[in-house]
Amino acid sequence: MIERVFLGWDRPLLPLAVEWMAARGADWSDALVIVPTSQSGRRIREALAEACGGAVLSPSITTPGGLLHMADRADTAQPWEESLAWIVGLESIDDWEPFSGLMPQPDAEDPEWAHGLAAELTSLRRELQENGHTIASAARMLAQSPEQSRWEALARLEQVALRRLAEWHLRDRTRHPDDLLPPPGRVRRILLVGVPEIPPLIVRALMADPRPIHVLIAAPGDEAENFSPCGLPDVSWGSRELDWPATGIQLGAQPDHQAALAVAAVANSASPSDAVAIGCADPEVGEALVRAFNTAGWPAFHPGGPAATDPLAGWWRAFSRWLASPDFTNMAALLELPLSDRLVKGGRCWKSTVMHRMMERHMVRDTADLRHLLDSPDDVFDRGDPDAARQLREQVQSFLETAEAIATWDTRLRGGGMVPTAAKIISLIGDPTSPSTIAMLEWLDRAEPRIREIRKPTRFWIDLMCGAVAQPTTAPPDGRVVDIQGWLEVFHEPGRHLLLCGLNEGRVPARPAGDSWLGEPARARLGLITQETRAARD
Repeated sequence: MIERVFLGWDRPLLPLAVEWMAARGADWSDALVIVPTSQSGRRIREALAEACGGAVLSPSITTPGGLLHMADRADTAQPWEESLAWIVGLESIDDWEPFSGLMPQPDAEDPEWAHGLAAELTSLRRELQENGHTIASAARMLAQSPEQSRWEALARLEQVALRRLAEWHLRDRTRHPDDLLPPPGRVRRILLVGVPEIPPLIVRALMADPRPIHVLIAAPGDEAENFSPCGLPDVSWGSRELDWPATGIQLGAQPDHQAALAVAAVANSASPSDAVAIGCADPEVGEALVRAFNTAGWPAFHPGGPAATDPLAGWWRAFSRWLASPDFTNMAALLELPLSDRLVKGGRCWKSTVMHRMMERHMVRDTADLRHLLDSPDDVFDRGDPDAARQLREQVQSFLETAEAIATWDTRLRGGGMVPTAAKIISLIGDPTSPSTIAMLEWLDRAEPRIREIRKPTRFWIDLMCGAVAQPTTAPPDGRVVDIQGWLEVFHEPGRHLLLCGLNEGRVPARPAGDSWLGEPARARLGLITQETRAARD
């Protein structure tokens, strides 16, 4: 049963929502709280703990997008497995005549032609999944549209990929509403806090769920008819005129210019940092804001900025680049990473220094050049000090042995021992307790049948493995004084002064993804999020 709670809009949403929650006790362990972004969830968790004096049993917190992946089973295809099925399926097609209306004959000389197309088609399926569609079901609904032949060809391609998943005994990720919400035994009530956009599939699941569901809406009760039962704004919001003070608008031509204006506005307000709410709708401007505030001496944090790179995944990507081109430039990048220390048995820094010295003095590019150098007469190393020259030759010889030892890992990976060799490297350089180490070892175990079956370069599997491992959440830096919130996150920011940045064309109103395959008429017919509903949200 869904109950809407209108909190008004004369105060920021976060304190209103937390007051409502705190008034109902400190035990929220049996609740699922749905928020628009993970950053807004963090703010609610912190504010609730503060309101309850730290004595709070926290709820489970997720986002609408997170619900689409909450109930994965062991036999459900992971995203990387779906992508792999598309790649293998596309490469298995000999006759492209049935698909001529969709795309021309692929470029057979491009070994990775299927990778980009597979990425586009998996992204399309994720868009369609928001309303429970597959490509085939979408094609049926668009049978009378001008794009009928195009979607029929897409549906035939989809069957090629799904047959691969069936051969691997994996079920498709597209699920029904009863798979989306956690079971009643674990969650007894559900709370939606300021969620302005929810995939239609999740909306249907919520509407059918028998548990108590409270929807907290940042609007007064006399606006009730302009919100859906789940608190989504009616499309009429997209055409409303807002009473915006004209003196409060400044134009900046470039991200750095906009950021400079923002810093000046905050400085001129003479307000403490916790009294200023800063929101940004454009990620590029968000990065510029962080730079500008840091330069001004106000450490800033932007949760929507570039994600932190997991050290182990970063190491594998550097190793993958070296596999593609085993020269000293790529080896230098590999030796810069602390995780390489155990792989080279210590001395990483001085070995790197020797390598750079040989690259500068003798223009060596790889181990073959280095062997040739070592075969040269002693005076190549003689700079007027025979003892120093002899010592340098010994260091070069030691580094060569290290470089050749690294090359043996390449040979072992390519020689059919991808899984045990990769697992040994991970165990050697990774922290055994870190989530990425555990996730990679689990991935190798799950991927082993596919690696044995499908002939692909080592780099392909490394890139697939790194893409399958969740990247660490970017943590707020110590000593920060300014938060640059995302467009939906600023809704949960309690500052007295509001500064909105990056309101640039294409960002507000935001355009739904998947435009290359899904036009607005198709989106509307399929019940997906459209530009009209996105404009109402924004």
